[in-house]
Amino acid sequence: SIFYANLALKDFLSQKQNSRAADARLLAARSYLADRNYKKAVRYLKANKKYTGHKAFHKYYLGLCYMKLGKHVKAEKYLNQAQIMGYQLPVYVKEQIELMGA
Repeated sequence: SIFYANLALKDFLSQKQNSRAADARLLAARSYLADRNYKKAVRYLKANKKYTGHKAFHKYYLGLCYMKLGKHVKAEKYLNQAQIMGYQLPVYVKEQIELMGA
């Protein structure tokens, strides 16, 4: 996954602020998420807010990262937004939200 993150990063660095750069940032974020490097994933997701911040999957990925980082207030906020927007949360994530609220 890091290999793909590095490829995406190279693509991003060679582009201006456009949709292709946004795709590279999203790919990097997903790669870092897969490698459990949640801080870097958040960094790329936040940098991509202009292009994907209105999408449910964006809220889900941010919420998931914050959940894994132990930032429960932010996690719950983004995961609830994703769910309201129609994103089907996995059962384990729903269970974690319930535990965070307890």
